[in-house]
Amino acid sequence: MRFFLFIKNIIKRICFSKILFIAFILLTALFLIFSPQFIFNKNNFLTNLSLILTDNDQPKSVLTLWHVETFEGGSANRAKYLEKIAFNFNKQNKKRFIVIKTINENQLYLNISQNNFADIYSFGVGSGYLLSSVLADLDINNNIRKDILSFCYMQEDLLAYPYLLSSYVLISKNDNFNVNKNKNFYELVVGLKGFINPARALFFDDYKFLKEKCNLDITSYEAYCEFVEGRGNNLIGTMRDYARVKNRERLGSISNCKYKLLSGYTDLIQCIGINKTLSTEKLKMAKDFCNFITQQQSQNLIRDYGLFSVGYNKIYDKDEMSNFENQLLKSTLNVANVFDSVELIEKNKETYLKKYFSN
Repeated sequence: MRFFLFIKNIIKRICFSKILFIAFILLTALFLIFSPQFIFNKNNFLTNLSLILTDNDQPKSVLTLWHVETFEGGSANRAKYLEKIAFNFNKQNKKRFIVIKTINENQLYLNISQNNFADIYSFGVGSGYLLSSVLADLDINNNIRKDILSFCYMQEDLLAYPYLLSSYVLISKNDNFNVNKNKNFYELVVGLKGFINPARALFFDDYKFLKEKCNLDITSYEAYCEFVEGRGNNLIGTMRDYARVKNRERLGSISNCKYKLLSGYTDLIQCIGINKTLSTEKLKMAKDFCNFITQQQSQNLIRDYGLFSVGYNKIYDKDEMSNFENQLLKSTLNVANVFDSVELIEKNKETYLKKYFSN
């Protein structure tokens, strides 16, 4: 009798185990069928800003920031940097939001001519002249180098803060520029279309170039293309060009080049300013954000974008970018005024072209 009871119990356990196993298989199948609709639905991971802004437990403030790009940046998008800073600002300042929109200088002109304004502006040389009558006067910011801060005055009023620094860089397929500064270079390509003036950077680093060997009527990007396609051995580029050429080196599509930072002059600086017509509350928030972007914790993030800090502290600790940074930190930079008119920009360009692109 005991033997039959023992066998009966084993059979029950086996049956129960089979039921559990079958149930497990069914549940797993249901999970695999229905879970992708949730797990891989990106809408489940998006922040619903409208719900945040309609949460009435306390007041909210939202400011618009127009980002205008007038020169090529570094290894990554500057608008993404602004978005990161805006996100960090919100983390520290709940219910205070910065909404970023990227526009070009033509769109900026059209909006201002139609009396459409943002709360905060990110801009550089070539668009600053459109904003000089729009911006609020700011307090001195000790986070920013004084030589760079001088870039943002209109008469005696400080109307913006620099927050991203770039520089021109000489890129050579040989080692011409390390032999003797006071010499002529051949097969040079440089882009002079737009608002930038790389010829002026040559003046402060004591280089001379021959005009008949240069194609001047091209953009910065077109100059880079000519360089990599073999129509020039030397390029005056931006930090974006530096990042492009270094990437080509890594991929093996170009032989290793030599690099020399031009650390005497730059007009490649991104600034931030505030609409002077804001209410007292919004003006304070905008000033808080402009100060936040110049603080060390925000400036440290610039190393992810291939550009340089506007402050006195280092953000790179190795490789060529650290060497470039050392040069910029020990130099007193000459800078163009971000509020220069287009006419003045062109006049200055002609002046330095005659100096440094003549026979």
